[in-house]
Amino acid sequence: MTSSVPFRLAFFNIWRSGSGPGGLARVADLILASAADVIGLSEVMKPADFRVLTALLQLHLPHSAYCPTSYLGIISRYELGSVAGHTPQDKSTPGFSATVAMPEGRARVKVIVCHLSAFPYGPYMLRDGHKVQDVHREEASSTIWSPCHVSSL
Repeated sequence: MTSSVPFRLAFFNIWRSGSGPGGLARVADLILASAADVIGLSEVMKPADFRVLTALLQLHLPHSAYCPTSYLGIISRYELGSVAGHTPQDKSTPGFSATVAMPEGRARVKVIVCHLSAFPYGPYMLRDGHKVQDVHREEASSTIWSPCHVSSL
């Protein structure tokens, strides 16, 4: 008999290192409220901001990895392995990734975090009268590559 254990994955653009109301403490509260097991983060602008956020979440989400060149991070309840940043030559897996070691010997899960270019922005293109197929074509070709150098904090 196979047992099913929920796995919750979330992605959160923390908007310029949590510069909105409440700062990184508010970001940490929202992450905890999500009850996610693994969270991909974008727009973590400084390694110091990532350290603050991981310190706030350490009790519940003790594992983390950060890519300072693309401002991406992964925070996890479970151990992370095979952390890698991808380069422009590796088009098969853009962004930043880690393998998550699931509990009780269950299969591993690969989590990939990426942040696409803000310009041109599909919803604004639609608002401005562009056709859906034009937006799809533009977004498919629009990838900003920031080579990722994995950082241990």
